[in-house]
Amino acid sequence: MMLSNEIKGTPIKIENLEIAQFDIKEPLNWLDAQKAVKNLGQGWRLPGRVELDDMFKIRKKLGANQFYWSSVLDESGTLAWGRNFAISSRKGFSSKANVAYIRAVRNL
Repeated sequence: MMLSNEIKGTPIKIENLEIAQFDIKEPLNWLDAQKAVKNLGQGWRLPGRVELDDMFKIRKKLGANQFYWSSVLDESGTLAWGRNFAISSRKGFSSKANVAYIRAVRNL
């Protein structure tokens, strides 16, 4: 796994959000994704649903083309929202046991 400074790199800024330059290299289930972003320290977290949509709009600039987790859970808490940056129509709730990529964000 990359070191946290290598993942953060030179963060990309959009409005009041800072986006890590790189993905956490291996796909993780949702619970492990939560732990991984917290290990980055200093307020890094999974993006919310709207933030993930905003990131999708600049996916080429981010170099992002995987399925990414958000912090959003369904009402039962068993499914988490994700979005596929390679296929624009693929987004929705998925089992937290599935694996997906992570692009950490934090508020400025």
